[in-house]
Amino acid sequence: MGKRLSLLGGLKVTAVLCTVFPILPVFCGLMLIPKIPASRYNQAVMLALCLLSCLAGMLCGAFLIPAFSKKQGRLFDFLANLTSILAALLCGAAGFFAGGRFLPIPANSAWVPWYAPIAVGVCCLAACILGCRCWEEKYSDIIRAPYLTALIVADLLCSFLFWALKQPLDMLILSLTLLFAACVYAAAENQGNIDYLMQKRSHNHSILPRRMRWYSFSLILGISVLIFGGYFLRKPIAAFFSWVVGLLKSGISALLRLLPQGEPGEPVPETPMDTPAPGDMGLPPAEGESSIFWTFFGIAVAVLLLWLIFYYRHEIWSAIRTILGKIRDFLSGLLFRRAHVSGPADANEYFEDNVEELSREPGSFWKRERPYDQRRWKKEYKAFRAMPDGVEKLREGYRLAMQHLLLKKIPLSPADTPADILKKGQAVLPADLFACVTNAYCLARYAGKEPDSQSSGQAASLLAACDRSK
Repeated sequence: MGKRLSLLGGLKVTAVLCTVFPILPVFCGLMLIPKIPASRYNQAVMLALCLLSCLAGMLCGAFLIPAFSKKQGRLFDFLANLTSILAALLCGAAGFFAGGRFLPIPANSAWVPWYAPIAVGVCCLAACILGCRCWEEKYSDIIRAPYLTALIVADLLCSFLFWALKQPLDMLILSLTLLFAACVYAAAENQGNIDYLMQKRSHNHSILPRRMRWYSFSLILGISVLIFGGYFLRKPIAAFFSWVVGLLKSGISALLRLLPQGEPGEPVPETPMDTPAPGDMGLPPAEGESSIFWTFFGIAVAVLLLWLIFYYRHEIWSAIRTILGKIRDFLSGLLFRRAHVSGPADANEYFEDNVEELSREPGSFWKRERPYDQRRWKKEYKAFRAMPDGVEKLREGYRLAMQHLLLKKIPLSPADTPADILKKGQAVLPADLFACVTNAYCLARYAGKEPDSQSSGQAASLLAACDRSK
């Protein structure tokens, strides 16, 4: 249990710290106004200040606010909110003074503009608020797909802005933060899927094997190390592939020289042609500013593709297995075809076996479902009202009534009978109406009796009462 808590706790702290990464491209864009260069040093200083502010917000959300929240009273609630506000203001003030102290002076000026420290202070204040608020969330709900999309869009807009204004931008820290956030998202999704499967099957976490979490986490960690290694070694890897391509070209050229050639003909005189000047008829020379955007665009596209592969990994693996299975069946039928000899057990005049195959979408089991809430209940209730009267509408109405009980925190168990559910739901739902709907449901479900329009109307009235109660 200690290892599990240490792993999930460290993952939660890391995920909360990653929430400040979108502040970095915003800060780089703000630095275009005072023309402070968005160098690697400036980005590192800003990122360090935001991480420290976020850590202060986490400490406030983990220790100070719960100390006031444990006590009852409006005064203690006010003190808890006041504590978070004061912590954010202190981090903003510290960022203001630190920004004026540590930001380098521009090369063409002897002073730092007054609004540059203000921008640093606002970013630190926002980082502290993020750390304090996100600490209340579950580790798997902190970094989600919308966050990763927003980070990619912010980095792309920042790089495009610098490219359009022809200003230099160091892409190392922006790229590393994006890759690190993607790896943390993958680790949180991996551990969250384990919790989801345990909760879906109503298992206690104590029966989970001790090394299962660490094994899954080690796989994600290994993939992350490979991604970061590929990023830092991208130039040697590109040189290696260029060498391989050149070697293949040399081999193909050697093979072509071995082929017999025809009789040599008269040489065709070459017409002298004027070589186009660079930038005139030919391609313009490559510029360093234009390559910044395309470099980061390629990294963002690669991260997006890796995220899509990870998100749809079960569907992709299922499709690959299906294709390989069809190829195997085709080859087996082609190479090892055998005649079928009918036996006495194949046909029988007294009975016939019915073989039922249960089909299931490959990704429907593994894909995490959204939590059931009142908004989803209203959407299903709207679809219920459009259904025609019959058994399906009655059963759907009974199911929505049970979902309403679960939303009202009524403890229902899969082992409960309709009588048990009726007894538990009488405190929330209209007793007489719920009893009539339960009786009609039992007759339709277990006795095969077709319900009449009155039963469907009673189910609609029951759900209308549920909708009014909220």
